[in-house]
Amino acid sequence: KQENQSRFYAQESLDLLRLGNREDAVLVAMEGLPSENNDRPYVPDAEYALSQALYAYDSGSTLTQDRILHHDLSIDELMCTYDKSKIVTIDSGNKVYVWNVSDWTLKVSIEPAVNDQNYYIEVKSADADDTGVYVATQDTLFKYDYTGGLEYFKTFDDTVEQCKLFEKEGKILIVCRNGLSIMDSATGQITDRIENTTDQNYLGKVKKYPDKDIFVIPHYDIDAVNTYISVFDTKEKTIKDIKLSEGYLLDMYVTQNGNIAAVSCNNNLMDEGVKDVMVDLV
Repeated sequence: KQENQSRFYAQESLDLLRLGNREDAVLVAMEGLPSENNDRPYVPDAEYALSQALYAYDSGSTLTQDRILHHDLSIDELMCTYDKSKIVTIDSGNKVYVWNVSDWTLKVSIEPAVNDQNYYIEVKSADADDTGVYVATQDTLFKYDYTGGLEYFKTFDDTVEQCKLFEKEGKILIVCRNGLSIMDSATGQITDRIENTTDQNYLGKVKKYPDKDIFVIPHYDIDAVNTYISVFDTKEKTIKDIKLSEGYLLDMYVTQNGNIAAVSCNNNLMDEGVKDVMVDLV
């Protein structure tokens, strides 16, 4: 009887491991093995299950998962929140998920909104704090609580590209193509607006300085010979536009000493391929 029970524990452990629940897989496999506290007979299946859960014979040549975060569709976006306590994901069907990093449980999921033509509204960006979830579409920012209820929404005349929380101030940075808006995260009221003074739209993924509420915002224009990045200091409410050596931003990175490394190339790369690549350190 105990041998069959141990085999059952072994199978349950392997099933949990396949679901990405490694911690519980270890505990269940241990239940199927003899110990000082029981006289359970030794069953090789239970030892095998435990070895799989603990990487006991893993050579490091393959990737294995500790936890699987299940989504309805493939993941389009993944980001970590300001305090690193949560992960926010957006799937290809515009559904937003918030996961607790401490135990990888799903805190809430927000179903996509539907427009007048019965199509899903595209989610451009999402973020979360302890009070709720912020979801940005092309022209509106929504805040939901953790029951999924709508707290407020704010509509913009400009095209929204991204929303980013900076929680020390209780504010949200709303990046639109023609300017930046700062919103009070509790009330949804706009407290500041900074216009884009370049001839190129804000477009692309915003990067944040480590441990500072300073954001680096990319630009794009199809005819640009030299593109820009803009450095926005949320405390000083100042913005600095930096012209790069080429017309298309490939990537940028904030270094540990506070410099920005921006990689750009020729803007006609779709027609002629990448010919000129430059790194600007600013």
